Amino acid sequence: MLKISKAGVFASLAVGLTVLFAIVDHEPALASENSGQVGRYLAQQEQNLEELYQVKAQLAAYGEEDSDLYLAVLNAIDTSQHLVDEAESWQ
Repeated sequence: MLKISKAGVFASLAVGLTVLFAIVDHEPALASENSGQVGRYLAQQEQNLEELYQVKAQLAAYGEEDSDLYLAVLNAIDTSQHLVDEAESWQ
């Protein structure tokens, strides 16, 4: 139970960070003006994606594929991947 709680905390943190970066850092007009800014943004998002994939694997290992938390992590992965794809197109 404690392992599931830890995975839940990490997943919530990862989802929260993804949403925060999506709201605060995702400004395509500014990103297109500064390639260095886009590079830093991509590095952050790729790190977020890596953490989300780790949380997804942990939840799958606990058999939580049908949980709301697992679905939230999948949605966060999809959102992060979309943001990375957009940032790459601006680069």
